[in-house]
Amino acid sequence: MKNLIKLTIAIAILLTSGIATGQELTVTGTVVDSRGVPLPGTNITIVNSTKGAQTDFDGFFTIEANKGDQLMLSYVGFYPQTVTVQDETKLEITLEENVEGLDQIVIIGYGSSSKTKIATSIGTIRGEDLTDIKFPSIQSLFSGQITGVQASQLSGRVESGIKVRVRGVATIGASQEPLYVLDGVPLINEDESINNSPINPLIGLNPDDIDSIDFLKDAAAAAIYGARGTNGVIIITTKKGNSSKPKITLNTSTGLNFTTKKRDFLNAQQYIELYTEA
Repeated sequence: MKNLIKLTIAIAILLTSGIATGQELTVTGTVVDSRGVPLPGTNITIVNSTKGAQTDFDGFFTIEANKGDQLMLSYVGFYPQTVTVQDETKLEITLEENVEGLDQIVIIGYGSSSKTKIATSIGTIRGEDLTDIKFPSIQSLFSGQITGVQASQLSGRVESGIKVRVRGVATIGASQEPLYVLDGVPLINEDESINNSPINPLIGLNPDDIDSIDFLKDAAAAAIYGARGTNGVIIITTKKGNSSKPKITLNTSTGLNFTTKKRDFLNAQQYIELYTEA
């Protein structure tokens, strides 16, 4: 009788462990593009989990997941895709190319070209991306928008310049400011103040007139500007007229200022009395 009870308990334990281990599946598969070319380095993560994997050179991946889990696949230049784990453990996933960002036309030193045909390091800010951003100056929006570009305010004066560095410091003795080019015309950005603070060449430029801002960050992109492009080149293109229907845009903003603490000033009679006593 005792042996029968032990045997029953052992069978129950085996069945329970089999069910527990059966919930986790070994999911394998390949990730390709629309032409069937493998996508190495594709990131595969389980939603709401820390588990993840990456495809190898042949686009193959292996990951442990439970039935019902969602696999999030992401790859640069492609739209992210979510796949739910079912009974099928061998997957073949095709990612859709995101050609919207690659078809943008960017301005370079010697003309304009599509991003797909450019091998140099160029960053771009579009005018439509600036409509909902409130910033005190044009240079202040550079930080956080373009990789490798830092901007910092030097003083509180309205006309004072902003220190902009493209990929760090490139020169020691000469000016470290990038070259600004507005609609094909280089702007003067020399140190003309007593505290060696560069003047702001963009102080008179209306941010709403900007169509695009292109950053030429490496030597190949800025080669046409010679030594002036040593610290990088920032090309600003303003909006131009077109043949579309007229459009009126109105932007308004309001604000309130309150005095945190008011001082009690003397009137004329009190001032005379105190001045006489002194």
